[in-house]
Order: sequence, then structure tokens, then C-alpha cells
Amino acid sequence: MTLFFKTLQRACFRMRIWAFLIVFAFSSLGLSKRVVADKKPKEQPKSYRTINIMPTFWTFWTKARGQKLATQIKLFQRWVVAKYPKLFESQVIGLKKGVPYDAALKKRLALYLPSLPKHIPTMKALTNTVQNKLSRFEKTFKKAFPDFAWKGTIYFTLSLGSFDGGTRRVDGKEPLLFALDGIAKYHGAHADLQPFFHHELFHVYHNKFAPYPKKGPPLYLCLWTEGLAVYVSQLLNPKASYKDLLLADLAKTVPPHMKAIKKELLSKLKLVDWETYKSFFLSRGKGPFPRRTGYYVGYLLAKRLAKRFTLDQLVRLKEAKLHEEMHRALVGL
Repeated sequence: MTLFFKTLQRACFRMRIWAFLIVFAFSSLGLSKRVVADKKPKEQPKSYRTINIMPTFWTFWTKARGQKLATQIKLFQRWVVAKYPKLFESQVIGLKKGVPYDAALKKRLALYLPSLPKHIPTMKALTNTVQNKLSRFEKTFKKAFPDFAWKGTIYFTLSLGSFDGGTRRVDGKEPLLFALDGIAKYHGAHADLQPFFHHELFHVYHNKFAPYPKKGPPLYLCLWTEGLAVYVSQLLNPKASYKDLLLADLAKTVPPHMKAIKKELLSKLKLVDWETYKSFFLSRGKGPFPRRTGYYVGYLLAKRLAKRFTLDQLVRLKEAKLHEEMHRALVGL
């Protein structure tokens, strides 16, 4: 009996050892699974969506190329405008105010379509590459602004020659529009587009902290938003030329007019006026100063304020404090 009990004790001991090893093995497996789960990368917040209307445009162009102008106009309205009517509303593409929509659109197309063939090769190249370029440019932008997480919509679209990029009011929202015909027209086939894309992405980022008032932006705010975007674009692209940043070498053409420009701007800083805005910011603007002067002056003001404020502080400047700082910087320019 003694031998029997001793044998039984040894067997029970071995069974306890095996049970312990099995439990430990399963516990370790569970632990390893938790460790792996913990190391799983966090899901990134959903980013913006993109809508590309260029395939529709190329369908139109296949049908319209070589046709009479009147036929081209009808085809454009049928194939492009009819499919994306919100993108071709008057306020989006800058049709002349006070003129019936159909008449204004036909007049614009009559000027636009004959000039299109010379831009077609660049537009084709952009159609094939622009979405990949945007992804690459966004990555470099996020290195400077890691909290950039815009959830809006980006359109690759047409402006009928009125702009290259920017936000517009479309169907009650404010998407970011990249107009491939405008990029081809204003930047050309060989331009470095990264400064331009950084400029437009910064507008979207900046708007989160200092949105435009509903009644429209006063002149000092236009100077600030465009000037700061140029300044940030230069920070991110230190080798960029003024032409890359401003579409023209305004550093040469603006300074001779600076005294008169300062006087004009100081008298209108708080003014909300479309005609004044056009004269300082649009390529088709009319006035005594070089076109798009506002971009360069705004850039100089942003550069001046950057000596006293960090970039995070600059992004968050707004309203009365911003007006005060802009006035002071302009006087000292």
C-alpha cells in the first residue's frame, strides 16, 4: 500500500506540473495577443474626399474638338455643365453680375473654348498625375501641421480660366477646388506646383481657426489670409521663386508703388468691397498697381508679424487684435 500511495503521489504531482504548464502556455498566448493588439496602429481619422470631373471633360473634348464654336458651346453645356451644374454657377466661376446666367455663360465659353487647345497637353498631364501629387504634397504639409485633418471635399474641376485653386461656395458647402485649366493657364507645364498646393491647403487649415465672417471679409482680412498663406508656403518651400509663390515677380514690380499702395490700403483696411478686392487680388483686376499686389503686401506684413509671434499664434490671430496688428505693420512697412 505504501508503494501504491507513493506512486499515486508522484503521478498527481506530474499532472499538476503539466496542468500548470498548459495554463501558463495559454495565458502567454493570450498576453501575446493583447500585446499584438496594443501595437496595432490607430485608425486614422477619415480625411477629405475627392471628386474628379476631368473624365467628363475629356468625353466632351473628344466630341467637340474641331467643331464650330457654336457647337462646342452646346456640347460643353450638355456634357459638362449639365452633369455638374453647381460647379458652374455664377459665384463659383465668376460670371459677370447682373447678366442672365445663360447669356453670361455663353459669353464666357465663347472666349474660353478658342483658347483651350494650347492648354490641352498640360491639362492631360495634370489629369494623370494631380491626385498623386496632392497626396505627396499633403504629406509634406502635415509634417509642419500634424493636426491637419480636414474632412471636406476637393474637386479637380474647371474654372473656365477664372482661377487656379481656392475655396468656393458650392451647394451650401465650401469645398476646395483645383481647376486644371486654371493651373495650366497660370502655372504652365513645368511649374513646381508644391508651393501652390501648400498655399491652398493652408487656407483650409487656417479657416478652422479664423473663418471668414458671413458678411464678407474686410480688406485687412484678405491681406492677412493670402499673405500668411504665401508666407507659410515659402517656409515649407524655401527654394521656391516669387513666381512659384505669387505667379509673378511682384518683389520687383510692387516696391516702386509702395507709398501709394500703403495710403490706399490704410484708407480701406476695414472696407468690405468687391471692386477693391478685385483691384488688389485678381489677375483680371483693374487699378493703378500691379495685379495681385495684395498677395505680396500681405506676405510682407505676415513676414513682419512673424518676428513677434510664433506660427501657432499667427494662425490664431483674428478680429480686433488682427486689425490692430495689421494696421501697425502696414504703417511700419
